[in-house]
Amino acid sequence: MEALAVERLDFGKMDYGCKHYSRRCKIRAPCCNEIFGCRHCHNDSTVTKVCSNCGVNMGEYFCDICKFYDDDVRLASLDPAIRLAYAINTFVWKTQCGITVPSVMRYACPICSKSAIDMSKYWRTMDDEVAATLMPENYRGKKVWILCNDCNDTTEVIFHVIGQKCGHCNSYNTRTIAPPVCPQ
Repeated sequence: MEALAVERLDFGKMDYGCKHYSRRCKIRAPCCNEIFGCRHCHNDSTVTKVCSNCGVNMGEYFCDICKFYDDDVRLASLDPAIRLAYAINTFVWKTQCGITVPSVMRYACPICSKSAIDMSKYWRTMDDEVAATLMPENYRGKKVWILCNDCNDTTEVIFHVIGQKCGHCNSYNTRTIAPPVCPQ
């Protein structure tokens, strides 16, 4: 028995799975029972409401933008703030990705952070605000790295106290991030 255990120690040596992880193990996806190098390899396949390998419905609700699945589509599964909005008859709207959000809460999806409505008019107003706002001396020329929540582009931009604009899609729906690590 001990010899078999020692023999297993080298099982899969130099067979390092996939491009995402260097390891000697694989996973079996519970949805399709197929073997993959990692969850990313499984997820690299086309994401749909129904698994393309086994035909299992992944969730009664599916958002193709967020890649979000949920089986409970009743009002009870909604965020407490949304339930309260329904209870007091507050105006509620449905975003482009299907999430229902009270109009007073935010302009972005609470799950994927993408702009839920067309914000181009507001972004032009932000452009005017940025142009009209003089930067404090200690911030002039300062650069920061941003991730755009709308197009997922990562860019280095000049910092502004009003907001950072994505150079790719012109959105201000951005967040500052750490600079990318360059391999040595």
